[in-house]
Amino acid sequence: MKTRGALRIGATSAALLACTGCPQTDPDGSIEGMTDTATSGTDTDDVPSACMGPPQTQAELAWAIDGWPSFDDAMGGFAFDGEVACSVAGVAADGPPETALDCEEEGTAFSVVLSVPEAAEGRPAWLEGDDVVLRLRTNDEENDIWVLSMRRPSGELLLTGLDSPTLSTDEFFSGVEVFLDPLETSVSAPCGGAEGTPVEVLFLRGESTVALLGGERGSVAAGEDEVFAIDLSVAEHAICCSATYWYTAVIQRVVPG
Repeated sequence: MKTRGALRIGATSAALLACTGCPQTDPDGSIEGMTDTATSGTDTDDVPSACMGPPQTQAELAWAIDGWPSFDDAMGGFAFDGEVACSVAGVAADGPPETALDCEEEGTAFSVVLSVPEAAEGRPAWLEGDDVVLRLRTNDEENDIWVLSMRRPSGELLLTGLDSPTLSTDEFFSGVEVFLDPLETSVSAPCGGAEGTPVEVLFLRGESTVALLGGERGSVAAGEDEVFAIDLSVAEHAICCSATYWYTAVIQRVVPG
């Protein structure tokens, strides 16, 4: 990913290798808007073969920020949750699929670069010159837990990326569903309940649904002539931070064709 100057970069990973600074959460806690039907008593004879197969996707979203004042102020070790209006300065047609944003906060201009994985379903539903609203939530200076969304000014979701526990009593990360709206989710455990084993997430958008295990990808309808392409690189029983589950995902609105 191209960088300009001294940039802080956050990226999803195909597997959770370490977790520095994770919030200490209650495994019995639950997130607003998340239905939990997972159990740990699944019979191994009933485990789907997909639980043991290689991942279909290891897609990742990367982000780089240069000069966002309130973000820089928070990076002294404090959590950050900020939203800012931007315009799409460019969408790469060749090479790495990068989206450049020009943003402004209280008279200070700054830039953001998003490296968005290419979706087999089609092209991104945003174009150069579009106005967008970017929101980012991170846990601390390490940025090892984060959620990002990009929306149209009307509120329509264009892009979400996250690397985060999603069942948490930590108030700061107990509202991840606001980054997923209008998608609804529920989770189950067809692969059993051991640490690090995949869980299955059902994504719903009206009558359009898709059920994905960690490591799988799919799509649901996003509206007329658009779909949400979903790369669920990680959805598993957490091995870190006393969280119940861990998600690494990229969801993007695309135009098929």
